[in-house]
Formats: sequence, C-alpha cells, structure tokens
Amino acid sequence: KVVTRIPPEPSKYAHIGHALSFLINFMYAQKYRGKCYVRFEDTNAESVKKEYADSMLDDIKYLGIKPDKIVHISDDMQMLYEHAEKLIRQGNAFVCTCSQDKMRELRHEGFACACRSKDAKSNMDEWKAMLNKKYKEGEAVLRLRGNMQSPNHVMRDPVIYRISYKPHYKQGSKYCVWPLYDFAGSVEDGVMGVTHIMRSSEFGSMRIELQDKIKDLLKLPKQTVIQYGRFNVKGAVTQGREIRRLMEEGAIASWDDPRLVTIKALRRRGIQPETFWEIAIEVGLSPSETNFDWHLISAINRKILDSECNRYFYVENPQQVVVKGAPERKT
Repeated sequence: KVVTRIPPEPSKYAHIGHALSFLINFMYAQKYRGKCYVRFEDTNAESVKKEYADSMLDDIKYLGIKPDKIVHISDDMQMLYEHAEKLIRQGNAFVCTCSQDKMRELRHEGFACACRSKDAKSNMDEWKAMLNKKYKEGEAVLRLRGNMQSPNHVMRDPVIYRISYKPHYKQGSKYCVWPLYDFAGSVEDGVMGVTHIMRSSEFGSMRIELQDKIKDLLKLPKQTVIQYGRFNVKGAVTQGREIRRLMEEGAIASWDDPRLVTIKALRRRGIQPETFWEIAIEVGLSPSETNFDWHLISAINRKILDSECNRYFYVENPQQVVVKGAPERKT
C-alpha cells in the first residue's frame, strides 16, 4: 500500500504552496487507497510554536484532508536517540567540538577534523555528556561520518544533532540535543513505513544522497522520491520573515490579512477548499516551477461558487426615468 506523509514545520502560518503540497500527498494516497500521515517536523525549538501547529491542523481540516495519523517528531526523541547511538557504536557518527568557522572551512577544503579519529567509546561518552547538559550551545555537535572528498558537500561529515537550550513549545526543557532535518526525517520515514515522498524540488537532489546514506547505515527502507516544481503566486509574499517585517511596519495587520496568500487569508477572502483541490490537479507534479496569479485562483473559485450561489442586485434610491422620443417597444 502507498503511504505518504505531510511534514510541515510549525514555524509560521501555512500558505497556498503548503496547501497544494499537502493535497498532492493526500490525493496520491487516496488514488491508490493507501494512507497519509501528518508529521510535524518540530525539532527546531527556536522557531516552532504551538500557535503555528494548531493553525496548520485547522488548515488541514479546512482543506478536507483526513490524515490516518498525526505525529509530532518531538514525541519520538528517545527513539531518535537510539538510532543516533546505533550510528555511534558502528563508528559512523562522532562528536565534534570544533568551532563552526573551523568546521565550515575544513568541509569547504575537504579535510577531516581531529575529532573524526576518536573511537566509539569516546564518542559515546561525549554524546552522553551532550545529553546531560555538560556542553554549552555550539560547543559540541554530533556529525555523520561521510566522505570529505565527495563533490556533494552535503556528504562531507554533516551535522545530524546540535545543542539548544531553548524551551520547546511541547516538550519544555526535557531535551537539549535536537536532530537536524535530514536525520529526523530519514529515520521517521523508515519507521513510519512511508513508501512515497512527494516534495518541492527546492529541497534539492543532493539531500536525497544524504538521506539514503542514513537509511542504509540504519537498515531502514528507502522511499520513492518525487520532486515537483515550487508553486508561486505572482506578486505574493510567502516568506515568514517578510510577512513579520510587514506586520512590524504596520503594512499588514495579521497573518490572515486578505492581501496575503496564507491559507487563513485565502479562507477569509472567500476562497473555497475545492479551489485548492482544483489548482493541485491543474498544476500536478510538473518538475518545472509553476507561477500563477490571482486570476487563476479567482476564476476557479468563481466557477465553484456560481453553481451554488444566488446572486442579487440592489439599487439604492431608484429613480424613474422617462426617455422622450424613444421608439415604441413591443413584446
């Protein structure tokens, strides 16, 4: 059976691009009578918020998506730690205490740092020290032992865990060592039994190599990856930081301002859920970037509304007008 996942990071309000991606994953699972899970990628404690997670669940309900399961990755931290420790015992992961600048320089030049030569026991001891809050933020990270000469720089001993003492909206201060996207997503896809990953091509094919490497080392199943072009509404602002700046400047009032293309704003503007489904079908899985404007959204929405709306016309203070010399009208 086909199993897909909708994996939003609850770090802002979802926009039309998210809606189309959500629907593509859900519709694909529906087509093959499979399952679709919602999985919140909420391991970046600095940016994720309950406000955004709750909003996305409301959006998903509004769109008519009925997931078979709702998961928060932050609830699976112990399981993710076990997989990290498996890599350490295998000798495929090591704790690095190099500065960020030094790490960046060595990765660029293709040279391994001295931390890479430590044995599994030393790495496990330092990993436990990370978990027990013996390091400050930025003092230690867990890195995957990759290939420092790889032309794909993502494979050059990438960081898979980092320290953050920022309280998490759901877990509080229970955890301080957080997995990065590539590691958490790879493990979760395998454990959840996901068969097909459908996502925007902006993630890049270079990340597929890293994610497959993690799955191979942990003996987790791989998925069929289908990447499609990014969805853009011409003239619309979708970047969270840009929207926040506009709100700070007073240019817009909130995330549901009708001039935005967040799902909340489009819903307030009167865009029907069926409109998103129609657009998702129309743009499909094209690998090319899709640019459309308000005319398309409005036209599809109007077509949907026309079949069920009663239209009324109203003239305030009507005046009778007599036209002299007009030809006689016969019925």
